[in-house]
Amino acid sequence: MKKNYKWIRNFLISICVVFVSITIFNYYTDSFNLFKNSNGNMAQDLHNGYYITGDNISVNRVNNIYEPLISNMKNNIDVLAIGSSRTMILHKSILFGEAKLNYYNFTDGTARLRHYAKIFGLLNKYNTVFPHTVILGLDPWIFDEKASLAQIKNLLNKNKSKKNNYSQLINYEYTKLNILSLINQKKYLKSKKLQDLKNSKNVTISPNGEMYYPFYKGAASLDKLLQNVEKNLKECDKNNSNTKCIKYSKLNNFTEVEYLLNYLKERNVNIIVYLAPFEPTFYNHIIKNNNFKKHNKDIVDFFRKNHIKIIGSYNPNDVKISSDYFVDGIHLGQDGVKLIFKNLELNY
Repeated sequence: MKKNYKWIRNFLISICVVFVSITIFNYYTDSFNLFKNSNGNMAQDLHNGYYITGDNISVNRVNNIYEPLISNMKNNIDVLAIGSSRTMILHKSILFGEAKLNYYNFTDGTARLRHYAKIFGLLNKYNTVFPHTVILGLDPWIFDEKASLAQIKNLLNKNKSKKNNYSQLINYEYTKLNILSLINQKKYLKSKKLQDLKNSKNVTISPNGEMYYPFYKGAASLDKLLQNVEKNLKECDKNNSNTKCIKYSKLNNFTEVEYLLNYLKERNVNIIVYLAPFEPTFYNHIIKNNNFKKHNKDIVDFFRKNHIKIIGSYNPNDVKISSDYFVDGIHLGQDGVKLIFKNLELNY
């Protein structure tokens, strides 16, 4: 019996030692300046106007990139874009050229409704004035998330103190990021000019959170693009992938999205909803096989009923966008974005 107690005691001591070691390691490594001020980390470099690129720098980027940016903002935000990788290409230079305005773009892969609420919750947490204009890149899959209204409200009303940062001390993703930051220090590159990092094989992040992925640099031939779209559609149908193939029987979350829109209206935010088009072959497939004609109509009618300005359309024919403008079945290239946003007005 005493042996068993000794084994349990040693096990608990070992767990405590590991726990304390991880906590100390994350506090002192602190790659994203969550606990102390250091000029040697990526978050500080972003604040100092550098573009950064390197292995795994975008891991868990809401906590590790966007929160540090928001927590140290010196000026009010003029325009904030939020969305998925389909919104990532909305770069300031494409939308506004050389205009002098404070612009941020906070994307998160296949962003769901919780992502939007998290970003607005961080603005509340750090008492940041809400932007003049918010561009919401809203994809159809956000209506299939089944996020509860209670979850959205909780994320919007995030505690305004900074004590939540300390959860990162035992966060697996932040631990991994800190380890990788030490291992890959030589691979971590920065420059005040995006052009200097054009050959990076990793994602590049701008001082305002914009992300540049390597695959946007060059365009495949049209034949190759269409072959890849067809191949991916077959794979989606085979695996019943909800996100990529828009396979769901009905739409949810209209109530939650409406709450989010009203939340912004109450704060006098000018709201623009961006409906990124799908590549024509992809769009025709989901119209034919996935009941998307009805889904599309329901979504557009919803925004019109709520008097929300819409830019773009899921239907590429509505915005006169052909396959030539796409890099794959769901992502536009820069020329497509320029075409859709050429008449953008902010109504200052």
